[in-house]
Amino acid sequence: MLEALASGTPVIASDIPSHRLPGLPLFLARGVDGALRQLIDLYNTFYSDRERYLELCRRGREAVVKGYSEDVVVPRYVRMFKEVAGSPSP
Repeated sequence: MLEALASGTPVIASDIPSHRLPGLPLFLARGVDGALRQLIDLYNTFYSDRERYLELCRRGREAVVKGYSEDVVVPRYVRMFKEVAGSPSP
């Protein structure tokens, strides 16, 4: 999902808690019917309102850069490694 959003591709994903948690601009769908409706809506937006479609693409890229860039992720990993290394053994 992150790679697709980062490349400017809107993402349709199943509506499960782990997909809602990061707060990414995903199109959440329940079941095959929901996914099909989302796909048709995106298709129609692409052809009927190109500016809106491009805005969806831009929002996806921005969300990934904001939440998952090297400047954000690397310090989290470093902090995690320090916490684990500093923890006493069980």
